[in-house]
Amino acid sequence: MSSLVVSVALLLCLAGLDLVASVLAKEWSTGRPAVWFWAGAIVHLALFAVYARTLTLMQLTVVTFGWIVLLQIGVVLVDRARYGTSLGAGQLTALVAMLALQMYVMTAGPSPT
Repeated sequence: MSSLVVSVALLLCLAGLDLVASVLAKEWSTGRPAVWFWAGAIVHLALFAVYARTLTLMQLTVVTFGWIVLLQIGVVLVDRARYGTSLGAGQLTALVAMLALQMYVMTAGPSPT
């Protein structure tokens, strides 16, 4: 398996775990039983383990920015589907600009030798 495929899979895993933990935290904060809290805590422990493993394979900047970009996309989609929120044209434009700038930061810098 190519390193690009592994890298993308790890970033998707990080974003997915973080997204699941965020939804669990949101649900617990709305008065759900404590099991939601503990489930979120366990998911965060898994997230930390995957993050540590990913950092052995990739640069900190690439991992963190890639994870954040994917997480932001996921949060917007989940927030819209689960909680019924929507973004205006200006907010969507700002989100797309932020994502584009984050991608630039990830890909434009010099890579270590």
